[in-house]
Amino acid sequence: MSIPPPPNQQPSDPQFGGPQFGGSSAGGPPQGVPPQSAPPQGGQDAPPPRPGAGSPGANHSGAPGHGYGPQPGRKMKRWGQGLTWTGLAITVVGIIAAIVTGVIGFGNAVPSEDRMTTIVSSGTVTAEADEDLYLYVPDGAAPAVCTVYPPGQAEVHPIENPMTTNFTHEGAQYQSNGGFTTTEAGTYELTCSNPEVLVAPSVSGGAIAGGVLGVVGGSMAAVAGGLILIIGIILWIVGAKRMKKSGVR
Repeated sequence: MSIPPPPNQQPSDPQFGGPQFGGSSAGGPPQGVPPQSAPPQGGQDAPPPRPGAGSPGANHSGAPGHGYGPQPGRKMKRWGQGLTWTGLAITVVGIIAAIVTGVIGFGNAVPSEDRMTTIVSSGTVTAEADEDLYLYVPDGAAPAVCTVYPPGQAEVHPIENPMTTNFTHEGAQYQSNGGFTTTEAGTYELTCSNPEVLVAPSVSGGAIAGGVLGVVGGSMAAVAGGLILIIGIILWIVGAKRMKKSGVR
């Protein structure tokens, strides 16, 4: 005798004999539970991706990326470039200054042509009052012995503590050999034992000093500029090598 099933209950089917929830069947996952993916080989979870891996702009070559962080050698190279050009400019300016000041200073030290008078045994010289006139003889010639005849009641006196100077005139070197100081303006007659005597004012000591200072100052500036130039070139080369080694251009 069979017992009918309760109302609203379906008869059990041997084909679907397993429980619907919480159980498992040999043929597959329980009904109603989504299938799970198989764990990775070895039984461990896969490691999380590294930060920045696969992101745009990542550098996979191992070299530092361009534009991120300090770039080795760039600052040193810029300093080297600045010092190089600065040192070069100072060197050029120093050399030019030494040449110009030397030429001007020593050029002004030599008496002008219109103040030079050549006496061949005898002759006349026009002078101002209280003016020192030097007797110059060619280099290697005997000292000059001259007699001076002043105009009117004027007098002449030997120069006290005469300077020993020399200069070049018309390709010949002349050196000073004493001189005289006038008392009045006028024309003075001279008779000399030497065949050739050059009468002219003294060489300007101030102009010579200015020329010397200009040459020394310009030379020191050129030397300082040269040192700066050398330091700048060294920094430039070292910085460029570091940039090249790190892969930065």
